Amino acid sequence: MSAKLVRVGGGLAALTGGVIGVIASLIALVFLPPRALSVLPQPLPQNSTEMPSSGIITLTGLLLILAWVLVLGGLVGLYASRQEALGVLGVVGLAWALVGTVLFVGLLCLQTFYIPTSGVAHIGIVVRIVAGGVELVTSVGWFLFGVAVLRARIYPPPAAVLLMVGALINAFIYLTGGEFIVLAAVIAWLGFLLLRGRGKPMEKSARVRY
Repeated sequence: MSAKLVRVGGGLAALTGGVIGVIASLIALVFLPPRALSVLPQPLPQNSTEMPSSGIITLTGLLLILAWVLVLGGLVGLYASRQEALGVLGVVGLAWALVGTVLFVGLLCLQTFYIPTSGVAHIGIVVRIVAGGVELVTSVGWFLFGVAVLRARIYPPPAAVLLMVGALINAFIYLTGGEFIVLAAVIAWLGFLLLRGRGKPMEKSARVRY
């Protein structure tokens, strides 16, 4: 796979996925109450005036699924284009982020396609534990990848710091999808930088970072 293909493909995937993620997060913040699109075992509001339409829930879920699927490709491109500079820490962050994000897409599919049609108001403790574990793995992976990007100095330091901040927000704050807005925005930023050819590889004489 050529370096240009990796740069263009990965950059477009990260940029597009990040932008869609921001749009989905904004929709979630404006239209969805905290329990409307959740795998957490909490009862949904019984008052029909408090419940968003099923169309809004489905639209938000579909956008988030599309965003994170694209982000998977973007993450691979961001790593592959600068793998020597990112070193071992980058590999670890990549692996955790990939596994967590794939599992997270599965949870989003559950939220979007099963829960709204099943009439289930709440779900079991096992799903809650699994969802918490997936969120933790995803956040740890993106945080470590952000640390690797910061250490390698291949992108502007603020981008790496915001990537870590977005991962922490994702881990500790629950806003029915709105918590992804910082992470999605910085992924879009990194994708744009990758498309423009930013993030120069380290000099050949430089040591690989650990």
